[in-house]
Amino acid sequence: MRFNINRSRFWLYYPIVLKQQKLFEDKLNDIKKVTDINEGLSLVKDAVKFAVKNGTGYYASEIIENACLKIASTIKCDCEENPEPKSFLHVMTTAYSVGGHSRVVERWINLSPKEQKHSIVVTNQGDELLPQWLVDVCEKKSGKLLSLNEKDDIERAKKLRAVAMKYEYVILHVHMDDITPILAFGVQDFKRPVVLFNHADHLFWVGISIADVVVDYRSVCNFTKERRLASNVYCLGIPPETNNEISGVCDKNKIRSELGIPLSSFVILTTGAAYKYAPIGRYDFPKILQKVVGKDGKDIVCYAIGPSEKWTNWKCAKENTQRIIPLGIVSDRDLYEKYLMAADLYVDSFPMSGGTSIRDAVSHSLPVLSLHISCQENNLFTQNPFLNGTQCHCKDAREFVKKCILAYEDKDFRTLLKSEAADRFRVLQLDSWQLRLEKMINSIPKQHSIHSFKNVKGKDVVIDDNSVLLYHFYKEGLMSILGEIKKRL
Repeated sequence: MRFNINRSRFWLYYPIVLKQQKLFEDKLNDIKKVTDINEGLSLVKDAVKFAVKNGTGYYASEIIENACLKIASTIKCDCEENPEPKSFLHVMTTAYSVGGHSRVVERWINLSPKEQKHSIVVTNQGDELLPQWLVDVCEKKSGKLLSLNEKDDIERAKKLRAVAMKYEYVILHVHMDDITPILAFGVQDFKRPVVLFNHADHLFWVGISIADVVVDYRSVCNFTKERRLASNVYCLGIPPETNNEISGVCDKNKIRSELGIPLSSFVILTTGAAYKYAPIGRYDFPKILQKVVGKDGKDIVCYAIGPSEKWTNWKCAKENTQRIIPLGIVSDRDLYEKYLMAADLYVDSFPMSGGTSIRDAVSHSLPVLSLHISCQENNLFTQNPFLNGTQCHCKDAREFVKKCILAYEDKDFRTLLKSEAADRFRVLQLDSWQLRLEKMINSIPKQHSIHSFKNVKGKDVVIDDNSVLLYHFYKEGLMSILGEIKKRL
């Protein structure tokens, strides 16, 4: 066992994560002993969910991968057929109406060549309504949006395999604990190459053994190769908006009047799912924002899209300042755009950094700031790697507060933030992303295969800030949020 505690702010918590790792390894040992398929499936699902939501030092598991492949081999599906040329099947666990996860799929399909066919299949939509805009984007590419209704894991995997046979390529955008794809595609008889979009690179996930290509969206560190031992890795990045440059000059005063925002105020905007702001240790973002807004007459107001007053820390921030306004979920895209147009400064979500949202801010020519609390360069939780080495990057809360106030006071500093962010994100613009997509597709093997996976073991498993932050994020942050929900039921 190795502890990477060099310059870590969280080293005191490492023994706690070590206990979580021991619990996970006990679950792995139980999986190795079981022979019954149904019992094995239940143990695998339990172990995967545990690893996803607890820092253990593991980011993939040979035992879990092999157990899933063994179950996959028992699923018989005589449905071989010739795929339609240039056809792509995007596999999602759940398609959400808000958030970056679904928007990545939408943009990917939008930016793909016109001659390609793109469809989406959802493995576990539950009570979530299928977004109409995902239906529309599929229809524009001669595809369709399908939802699997099978409750049984084996039957659902069987159906997914049958659907995927009709397509030339399969692209996974699934949740970390979704075992349906590995059960569906974990056999040599399935010939379609499988691409896995690694949207949760900081978390444990299952499926490395079926991924012919793992697509990373950031290259800040080599987790995919070092912690999951993947061989075929391609850094694609997050697809940009179709119209990445927002053209025209908006009437900011008119928009602010519509939104009820004071015309003279300096407006700070932050957006992200509420869980991305869950307090970790002594770090509480709404409290940090209170230091920015202050009580000394500064005409600063901060709007947060995603968090709401249901969360105690945001409610207290609003009551203490009357100028930190949590708006909750904004599902109306036009309304979301208006808040971007009304803002003077965008601040990244914290402690979990944003993906598509910060790109939206840059697209609207906003200056941006991002707070990163970990001293370790390979930390993925709080780091937005695209901004490293720029004035947009803040190494601690004190620097973040100082730069927010400087942005309020100094127009030239705002211009510098805007320029540096735009320069860093320019490589993610439309043409360059489409070129990388084309190169990635050309790198995909012609035929799917099962990949031998030997994960790191024993002393080679590293417990680092990622593991500690993950533990605190779910145990301290997410559980407190769930507690708030229960109080209101």
